[in-house]
Amino acid sequence: MKSRPKKSREFELLTSRIEGALAPTGARIKSPDRIKDKITGQLREVDVSIRYTVGSVELLITIECRDRSRIQDVTWIEQIATKRAHIGADRTIAVSSTGFTDAAIRAANAHGISIRLISEITDEDLRSLIDTLEVTASNISIDTNEMALTFMETPLGSSNICVKSRELWDAMGLDAPIFFDANSQSPLSLIQLLSRAQSKPSNQLSTNDLSITLQPKAKATFFIGTDPLSPYLRDVPNDGTPTRVSITIGTNSENISVNTDSGLRRLKQIAFVVTATSTAERVPARRIGQYAAEDKVVTQFSEHQFQIDQSKSLIIHSHKAGQNKKTPTDDKGET
Repeated sequence: MKSRPKKSREFELLTSRIEGALAPTGARIKSPDRIKDKITGQLREVDVSIRYTVGSVELLITIECRDRSRIQDVTWIEQIATKRAHIGADRTIAVSSTGFTDAAIRAANAHGISIRLISEITDEDLRSLIDTLEVTASNISIDTNEMALTFMETPLGSSNICVKSRELWDAMGLDAPIFFDANSQSPLSLIQLLSRAQSKPSNQLSTNDLSITLQPKAKATFFIGTDPLSPYLRDVPNDGTPTRVSITIGTNSENISVNTDSGLRRLKQIAFVVTATSTAERVPARRIGQYAAEDKVVTQFSEHQFQIDQSKSLIIHSHKAGQNKKTPTDDKGET
């Protein structure tokens, strides 16, 4: 599979987010996708595919995207129409960042190809009406305080953790590998135990599939965090006030132990306290635009992005229904 220029790939992903938000519940979106050509038997690449089931019938929608400086002409539409026929798509959408010539629009209508135009909105008044979602990134720093351990059985001797473990705890805090998992025969830190608790299926939430619908002028607050401590720190005020937070982890269903002065002891519960300080920073929209058909605005959207860590970022896409009439464009015809 050939690599795409970064700008073109970002445009394809933007399109997949817009169409994914508009697609029926349960639709499967893939970008890019490779679909078998019914005539040649070879795999044909499409920029975005959407599959969903109506009754007992699975429908396939394909989307082709072009983010180029020139207006798109009839040649591209004819290429898309041929590919659609070869792969058997039920519907195909052509998406451009610059628009279509009159001849391309006529060809698209003749071939049953839907056309869409993604355009940035620069008018500040209109941007403020569309970008009503407030996204805030919280920067939280913590200091580790005391920790209390509850054992499965009362130790016969000292219940203090051993000197080596205390030194590790003082030096590394939550990252200190002072616990032992007998099942995997491996050391674990407190942060790893928290991660394991958060990764259980009942606690998982895929932000890729998260869709939230709000009525006009409705207000709601949602907290999204990737750090294992995040669920425990959501109530820490964002004004920089130090706040003590008590956290308890039950380990009685797992074979977790710690080295004490009296030897290895199996744990029932771990309780610890951290002091957290949080400051908030509003994340501005990186993109505000509209997604338009030939005669109407399908949807208006805004996107906010912030870094989760060095390798991951989170994009929050919000949209609202568009207007009945499309904003006039300067598209020129083609003979």
